[in-house]
Amino acid sequence: MLPKPYIPYERVGKITARLVLSHRTGFPNWRGDDGSLPIYFSPGERFSYSREGYIYLQNVVEQITGKPLNVYMDEVVFQAVGDDEQQLGFDSLTVTGYDSKGAPGELEKPKEAGAASSLNTTARDYALFVDAVLNGKGLSSSVLSQMETLEIALDPTCRICVKQEPKELSKTLFWGLGWGIQSEHKSVMLWHWGDNGVFKTFVMADPARKSGVVMFANGEDALNVAKPIIDTAIEAGWIQAPSATGLILADQYFTKLKVPYGRKSSAGAFQPRDLRGRALSIMAMSSSWFWEKRLRSWPLGRY
Repeated sequence: MLPKPYIPYERVGKITARLVLSHRTGFPNWRGDDGSLPIYFSPGERFSYSREGYIYLQNVVEQITGKPLNVYMDEVVFQAVGDDEQQLGFDSLTVTGYDSKGAPGELEKPKEAGAASSLNTTARDYALFVDAVLNGKGLSSSVLSQMETLEIALDPTCRICVKQEPKELSKTLFWGLGWGIQSEHKSVMLWHWGDNGVFKTFVMADPARKSGVVMFANGEDALNVAKPIIDTAIEAGWIQAPSATGLILADQYFTKLKVPYGRKSSAGAFQPRDLRGRALSIMAMSSSWFWEKRLRSWPLGRY
């Protein structure tokens, strides 16, 4: 807990790192325009996605270490997994993002590192991080096991749930420590997505096979192709299908949140037109090798 009151609520003392990482703080996704940060429910009670929780944890880490988050992360995480290109900000290699009409957007450079939104990296370097997680590089077996532990079941109809009780909890979708988890038929898949306006990402990893897929894109509608890409990865054998029917997170979670996928060809592959000509970086990884594919001839930049 921070030495000065972070917010004027006694139950902030109940918030632990575990609750932050599994999105059970009771915080909203972002605080209000007036700067207030209410705790909507008792910490630990239920899931509600919160970036503010990560900002809170960032403040705690900086207080304990005496270092800014970007310095601490570089020393403890990025250098440890061999990621020289990850940073909490952006530089000249950062790509331009495009809205749903194809218009370029302006880059808003963050004034300081933010645990919830300012990581700037490439698909390859993020894949290095995922590879480190899957293979326990720099992680004890205990920590790795805790990351993959089911902390809280999800309501597939609700991502930000501060003002509503869960309707029906999923029997296959959960949140762990920092990861979404799909657990079905004794198999476990890790997943997450990124949504910073015109920049979209999606990652799915198979701990048993130590393989996965990372998608980075700089188009507002890019999540339209996330499911077809994962379907293709399953068909190619990069990751294991969670069930015989091939239902994955995107089917059970994104659809119910009304996030469109885009069009498919008769062969089941995604159509390049879904990206409106923008860049897409895909990394499929298996054990120690990496495979990279880019649509169009855009340079591999940071997202």
